[in-house]
Amino acid sequence: MLLVWTLILAAVSQEMPSSSKARASEPLTTAEKSQLEREPNVEDRIRVYEAASSRIHRSIGNLILRQQFEDVGAEMSSWLDLLSEAQKDVEQNIRRKKKSKNLIRFEIHLRKAIGDLKERKLQVPADQQEDFESWLTRLEHVRKKFVDILFGG
Repeated sequence: MLLVWTLILAAVSQEMPSSSKARASEPLTTAEKSQLEREPNVEDRIRVYEAASSRIHRSIGNLILRQQFEDVGAEMSSWLDLLSEAQKDVEQNIRRKKKSKNLIRFEIHLRKAIGDLKERKLQVPADQQEDFESWLTRLEHVRKKFVDILFGG
């Protein structure tokens, strides 16, 4: 009986929204938003963007693994929103004379995450392959903009 209640509690707690989790429509959690507002230095904000990006990437990977493909699009959209916000912040505030180590690390993270999703593409149903490829293309486009910021392209 105790095992049954434990399983029920575990299932319910997974479905309940947590205040530390971002909703699918919002790329940043409340904690991440607060941290971004407190950080005066763009270098430190890049770390927050990278952490949020890693969280969303893991979420997408888990959705694919659990075959919950109907939710992948919302998470991809959320990820692109986050990257767009990060790109605007970086473009406006980064010093271009000195290459940002945090931005380099963020770009490497994006390259690896995109590569990981390209490998997982075969797990996506055939009827959703085109949409998934479109998301990957858009992610790659944003990553290349970060490269341009780093190397003045």
